[in-house]
Amino acid sequence: MLKVKYSHSKIMATTTIEIPDEIYDEMKKENIDWEQFIKKTIINQLKKLKKLNELLKNSEVSDEDVLRKIR
Repeated sequence: MLKVKYSHSKIMATTTIEIPDEIYDEMKKENIDWEQFIKKTIINQLKKLKKLNELLKNSEVSDEDVLRKIR
């Protein structure tokens, strides 16, 4: 289960996630700056969603239609 805690200041928001120990143990084995990785991943996903929303804003397809197709 993923739990997210969120706080916000005028400078930057902070989000904390809980990750199962076995996943965290695997993460520690890698030489990756996970904070930057997650930050970039969120930014990239938001950019994709923004483009998708822009493409779909005049579409007659409903959100429900899309969800039915991807499930």
